[in-house]
Amino acid sequence: MNPLSLPPWFLRFLAIFAILGLLTSIWALASPLMSVPDEPAHTVKAGAVVRGQLRGEPGANQGDRAQVLVPAFVGTVDGLQTCFAWNPAVSAGCSPTLSDDVSELKAYTSAGNYNPMYYAVAGLPSLFLTGAKAIYAMRIVGGLLSVAFLAVALTALASLQRWKLPLFVGSIAVTPWFCSCPEE
Repeated sequence: MNPLSLPPWFLRFLAIFAILGLLTSIWALASPLMSVPDEPAHTVKAGAVVRGQLRGEPGANQGDRAQVLVPAFVGTVDGLQTCFAWNPAVSAGCSPTLSDDVSELKAYTSAGNYNPMYYAVAGLPSLFLTGAKAIYAMRIVGGLLSVAFLAVALTALASLQRWKLPLFVGSIAVTPWFCSCPEE
């Protein structure tokens, strides 16, 4: 099949997905592991969900973190950010090395009762990779899943009869700069 014979909307989708997917993957590889405040909770949740623990054991009180059993390389990610979190003067190079240990241990996640569908996809790399490679791959897979939805939305905007302004506004709205603007 000639790729140019594909419908124009699908070619637009592929182009948008490729561009956003590349940018997201670069971000996933360039940012230090666990450099986002709640990343450890979501990493542990993804590692648990792909192992069949959709919710884990809930805490005794509302707001308590859920307990799950995950491989040590997933369950110890919380300790990676302790030396640099909330301190912009400290490099993430102070983080300990993430082990490749696959023995199970108890870990805790504040994302315990979140819908498991996203995590079931994002956690897949932790089933066949270990250590930092698994965590980086989980980031990329999770990013690509999000990019797929963004690409659908932007493709729909690009398909409008008057598409320039909606596509421009939609593109600006999904940039990290726009999403992280402080409230005045």
